[in-house]
Amino acid sequence: VHKGLPVRVQTDLYRGKIPTCVIRGLILIVDIKPPLWANTCSKLCEALENFFCLACSLAGPCRIPLLSLYVVQNQHECLLPFVQVKGSFPRLQTCISELRSLPREGTFHQKGDRVMQAVQDGLQQFKQYTRHMLAGGSVNSSVEVSRVLGRW
Repeated sequence: VHKGLPVRVQTDLYRGKIPTCVIRGLILIVDIKPPLWANTCSKLCEALENFFCLACSLAGPCRIPLLSLYVVQNQHECLLPFVQVKGSFPRLQTCISELRSLPREGTFHQKGDRVMQAVQDGLQQFKQYTRHMLAGGSVNSSVEVSRVLGRW
């Protein structure tokens, strides 16, 4: 069910200065296409809920500090703008509930490369987030993109 895109983007915003902060993020793209989404939806949502429960409750530094979740269906939609994972379990549960409520049957017409549009949107959102969080400061940031498919 999981097919990760080995996309690793490194953004250097510090331009010659020593970075004062390192920000890492994950953009998770759930690519919904019939016919198997009806069968994989509940399993994927349960797995995500278990993973987020564990990630939010572990002591020590978080391996996934920031997370954003997109769904690609007839169009791409951001279900969860970048949020700090630690301490955000209720918000992550709400996102999973939205994912569960998406249509499981029907015809999906994708025009163009919606996945690539979601990636570009997520990268833009990440750049804006890092600039907002560290206005005037120097930062070294990276974001990872993973794609989950609801088909074989």
